[in-house]
Amino acid sequence: MKCICKLGLILVIVFNILFLNCVRAKSNIDTAIIYYRYVRSGFIKVGTRDICDFVRMIAHPDSGDTRYNVKEFYKDGKIKLIGKASPRLVTGGGQIALDSNCITYFQNGNRQSFTHYKDGYKDGNEYLFYPNGKIYALKRNSLINGFYQDKMLNWECYDANGGIICREGNGNWLIYNKDFKNITVEGPVKNGLMDGEWSGGTVLSADSVRYTYQYVKGVLQSATGYDKTGKTYPFSIDIAPAYYWSGPFNFLRTVQRYLVLPRDSNGKKKSADNVIVAFTIEKHGHIAHLETLTSVDPDLKNAIVTAFAKCKDWTPRKNFGIPVRAKITLGLKYVTGFSDKMFIDTIFYGEDQIAD
Repeated sequence: MKCICKLGLILVIVFNILFLNCVRAKSNIDTAIIYYRYVRSGFIKVGTRDICDFVRMIAHPDSGDTRYNVKEFYKDGKIKLIGKASPRLVTGGGQIALDSNCITYFQNGNRQSFTHYKDGYKDGNEYLFYPNGKIYALKRNSLINGFYQDKMLNWECYDANGGIICREGNGNWLIYNKDFKNITVEGPVKNGLMDGEWSGGTVLSADSVRYTYQYVKGVLQSATGYDKTGKTYPFSIDIAPAYYWSGPFNFLRTVQRYLVLPRDSNGKKKSADNVIVAFTIEKHGHIAHLETLTSVDPDLKNAIVTAFAKCKDWTPRKNFGIPVRAKITLGLKYVTGFSDKMFIDTIFYGEDQIAD
């Protein structure tokens, strides 16, 4: 029996890869293939499979059904999701609202979740699993008048050994990180709702920190982070990126306003459009360690340094309320484009936490 199951899994994987390739090669007006890549805020559509993290396939409804068939695949061809999408909410750009039963899978092939949807909202029982295939949790979702989500109840939770720790909405609940290697937060549940103090911990740079949340009947009342010295930091957002008071676009415009471009030997102003800089936002919000990542002459670099020195401080990056250092990468040019009947400004901008 084990040999048959393994052979079946191999055949499924091979079929998925071949099916994806065939769909890509064949021009089929009833099927759309969209490539997506994960970003910090979720995922975005990208142009090619080479740079994607997963593939979404939207196929024509089955006979007698109005809902589109949806499948998602990991980049290696393994199945990621099987479901259906509401015909009223499918767009040409690949945005969908799941409808009916939906099954998701871990990359190892084991089932990740089994959820019922109605027009994009979870409705009814939602079963979650550990990567090894064991049951992890049961949540209960309900809708108001069938249009939008009313509430979600934490109903059953099991530890990694299969022991039940929450039964019929009462007990303890575990929340793991994405790969299920660490528990990020845990706490009591009463009548299906978070209630009381939930606690968690993580590592920021080289230091371990902890944090707590206070809930009353599912409503968050307060959250507090604790650094390695025990100092407390109230917070409302777990991970808050570094922030300039008027946003990154206006920060760039401020830099450009202060930037006095030097002139070359012919009296023509030098350009900073192709310059990319990197700088540190310290824990107190000051800008430090400015460097140019593209080659510039000393006069232009001095002008850029002078312009940055005139800019206001930032609000530092905060993890669970605790200030940390962050590195900002910024292109000194913004481009205004036109898309979907509106003008859109774009800039080259990135942020990474700096390990102390």
